[in-house]
Formats: sequence, structure tokens, C-alpha cells
Amino acid sequence: MSKSELQKHRNQLEDMIARLHDEEAHLRHKVMRAEEPSGIAEQEPYHNPEEERAELAQNEIALSVLENEDSLLGECQAALQRIKKGKYGICESCAHTIGQKRLNAAPYARFCVRCAREATPD
Repeated sequence: MSKSELQKHRNQLEDMIARLHDEEAHLRHKVMRAEEPSGIAEQEPYHNPEEERAELAQNEIALSVLENEDSLLGECQAALQRIKKGKYGICESCAHTIGQKRLNAAPYARFCVRCAREATPD
């Protein structure tokens, strides 16, 4: 892999990490605000259980997205470490080169397409 291609992937990963940190902070703030007692139930004579269930469902979705973004963040950081160690773009399973199309689409990829397919259950 050329130095310019490697730098392009490093930049992609650093941009993804920055974006994921921003999104993670936003989601954490949203979830934390939702978990704070609002005092609305005490103020309102009628409390709508459907609204409460919908709010809980939204919080669960936000937590799920947060977990996924945490995982992706870890993959991006691991890819930067592989760049530093000179192992970026090499499949961790078969040791063949990971194709540029795959790295362009997923710069954090650890496996070539073949090995990724074999590892994915049908």
C-alpha cells in the first residue's frame, strides 16, 4: 500500500473517531437527560403510560446505538494501531492483503472479504 493510500485511510479513521466521539457525547447526554426525574408526574394529574413506554423504548434504542458506536470506535482505534505497527490492510485470519475497495468502504476492516464471509453465520 502506498504512503498516500495509507495516509488517506489514517485520515478517514481519525475523522470517523472524531465523529463517533461527538455522536457518543450527544447520545450520552440524551440518555442522561431522559433518566433524570423531571417532576412532571407530580405536576400532572394524569400520567400517560403510553408516553412513558415510548420514552423508555427511545432510551433503549439510544443505548443500543451507543453500544454499536462504542464498538465501531474501538475498531477504528485498533485500525490506527495496525497502521502504527505496519499491519494495516492485512487480513488477521489468512494474512492476505485486504482489497482497497473494502478498505475504502470500511477502513477499520480486519478481515478480507472471503474471511469475513466465512466468519459470518448464514
